[in-house]
Amino acid sequence: MSTPHGTAPYRSLLSLLARVRNRAEGESGFALVFALLLIIIISALSLALAGLVYSQTRPGQFSKKNIRTVNAASSGLQASLGQLRSANDGSGNGVLLKLPCTSSTSATFSSGATVVTTNGYTIDGQVSSGQGNLNYTASIAYYTVDPSAHDTDMAWLQSNAMTCPLSAVPAYAFIQSYGKGDAVPGMATKNGNRTQHGVYQFATTNTNSVGGRMIEYGTSNPGLCMEVESLPAAVGKRILVKNCLALGTPQQTWQYRNDLTIFYGGDPTLNLCIEKPTSGSTPTLQTCTGTGSGTTYPYANAQQQRQEWGFNDSGHFSASLSNGTVTNGSGGECLDPQGATSGAPAASGAVLVIVSCDGATTGYTAWDPDPQVGAGKAGGNITGLPGAPTNQFVNYKEFGRCLDVTGQNVNADHLIDYPCKQAPDSTTLTWNQLWTYTAISGGYGKFYTTYSGTQYCLTAPSSGNLITTVPCAGTPGNNQLWKPTGNIIGNYTASYELISKLDSRCMGVTQVGAITFGSSNIVVETCDGSLGQKWNAPPSVPNTGLGNIQEDAGASGG
Repeated sequence: MSTPHGTAPYRSLLSLLARVRNRAEGESGFALVFALLLIIIISALSLALAGLVYSQTRPGQFSKKNIRTVNAASSGLQASLGQLRSANDGSGNGVLLKLPCTSSTSATFSSGATVVTTNGYTIDGQVSSGQGNLNYTASIAYYTVDPSAHDTDMAWLQSNAMTCPLSAVPAYAFIQSYGKGDAVPGMATKNGNRTQHGVYQFATTNTNSVGGRMIEYGTSNPGLCMEVESLPAAVGKRILVKNCLALGTPQQTWQYRNDLTIFYGGDPTLNLCIEKPTSGSTPTLQTCTGTGSGTTYPYANAQQQRQEWGFNDSGHFSASLSNGTVTNGSGGECLDPQGATSGAPAASGAVLVIVSCDGATTGYTAWDPDPQVGAGKAGGNITGLPGAPTNQFVNYKEFGRCLDVTGQNVNADHLIDYPCKQAPDSTTLTWNQLWTYTAISGGYGKFYTTYSGTQYCLTAPSSGNLITTVPCAGTPGNNQLWKPTGNIIGNYTASYELISKLDSRCMGVTQVGAITFGSSNIVVETCDGSLGQKWNAPPSVPNTGLGNIQEDAGASGG
């Protein structure tokens, strides 16, 4: 039985179909909207990810440049090291003139924003033309003292650099190397550049080369010096005084040795010493009885005694007496140029003779030997403190000179570095070069000499730089307290100094403003490790090579 289209069941079916179609059409629209929304979200995420990736590219490039430029800086240090080590004669012996040092503005150092130029040399080099176009600029300057403690003090590095061309052997070189590369996109050219510095210690030693001139006191321009009468030197040759020649000239080179012999240093292989004659008044060169070291009293034999000479209170070379003493005033026997008096010098060419000592300390019969002749027995103590064998205090720079109370006057307004007084029996030396150190507290103590039963302490000045002696206070103040640094392992620069507690300055010697003819003043000055501030010290043993390599914080160059 058929059902007409207009019937109710048919209409219900059509209505259902319409509702299904409408629902399907509605869901289709939602899917489209959802798809569009999803595309937008993915695009946004992609853009964010792209931005993140892009933001990390620049730091990555900067990091890579950092690594490359520090390697470039290291290359500059090594190139500089190669320059220093190649300054030799081909057999490993250093040649001073081959060390690169061109002008007063040839080295540039920087620390942060501070940039200075000074004496030295600059090396430019390329590490790579690819990988960021890496190159370096390395500057070298030379110093007599270790610059490690001043590596960020641009003023110190500038003012203490040795002058070009070099006229003396440096102990250290300071090297600063600036590693550079191409700029990172979006950054300044210098960003990512790196700077390193290091200190090179040369394979040198400050061992004193003993040998100097025996100069007649008071003479100068040119002065008169002991000289072998003719070369080659030989047994029996006399000694004259002639116009002084350059330090190191063989016929005027002498050594005042540990056994108190006056040794001919122009040719040490000859082994010749000045000997007092058994008769007559003219000393001559004779074969030395000893080796230059060892004790000198009691004497082994009469010839040994005749070859020993004390340096007495008046600055004369006095013949040794049988009891181990020497004549300190008038009388006795002294070495003098024939014809010299306390008021008049000898004529050039005068022969050296034995005469009666006159006791004049500033006349032409006294002597003013170069410090290089040596300190006799006083040079045997290398503890940093006074003590055996002579209780004297020897300056290392002026290594034939000792700390001396000027004119044996405890009220003198300055102290001097005077030729070390000597006698075969060291216990007979005069008080004004004999010193004692007594520790008190905190590494400090008093440093004094004893005169007429009173202790006179080294006293630092409240103004100026001249050290004097003043009676030691019951409780010494800071001006009478001193710290002996002694041997600081691995730090020769700071070793063998005497530091005042008053202002932490070091005792040293200077010819600047010298008050007493022929002698340096004893002063306090800023501690710098120089040899003039070292006392009773041994030579340094250098730890050669490049060390103290550091990156300069904030020093990015330009």
